[in-house]
Amino acid sequence: MGKVTELGGPASLPIEPMAIEIPERTSLGRWMLNNRWGRWMAAALLWSILGVLFALPGISRPNWSHTLLGALSQWWTWGLITPLIFWTDARLPFKEHQLGMRFLAHLVASVALTILYFYVFLAMRAALGLNAWGVLADKRFLPNIFRESFLWSWLVYWVIFGVRQTFRYYEHYVAGELRIERRTNRRFPWRKKWNFWNIIWRSKKSDLAIT
Repeated sequence: MGKVTELGGPASLPIEPMAIEIPERTSLGRWMLNNRWGRWMAAALLWSILGVLFALPGISRPNWSHTLLGALSQWWTWGLITPLIFWTDARLPFKEHQLGMRFLAHLVASVALTILYFYVFLAMRAALGLNAWGVLADKRFLPNIFRESFLWSWLVYWVIFGVRQTFRYYEHYVAGELRIERRTNRRFPWRKKWNFWNIIWRSKKSDLAIT
């Protein structure tokens, strides 16, 4: 950090350590993305964290375990419904830029999957001993849902939909950038070598500025 070396010297080339560090940092993330069990583990952790966060305001109460299990059952249920949302979205016959048509198609799917969410949610609460199984057979079940808590859960559906579309557009953008880069490198092979020496020059300037 204190010593300035000549341009082109061994100490002025931080490119090699960077090439070694990046795979180490991303190996776990790559495994979780490419492995089915890794994805399920990451998803379970994510929904559990959300459940704990939403339970925090009631943790100080005497029946904190009831509050925690209630929040966990809510977000674990969304963890089970989310693959169905993704599955539905992946099978829509619309391109990435047809967001309006995709949105209209999800208007119908959102109502059906949100109703399914409530059935799974109450079944999970019953399995955890938080309510009776008979609630699912109550004739007033659906009217009570639409009157009391449907809107909030419907909004959660659209938040999941928004996150899904954000990742879709990001992946589409990255794939487009990679295609352009490969096409450019095929037409102008000298650019790849020039970019390498440009990185070295910029890193050298950063070392001089720090010194």
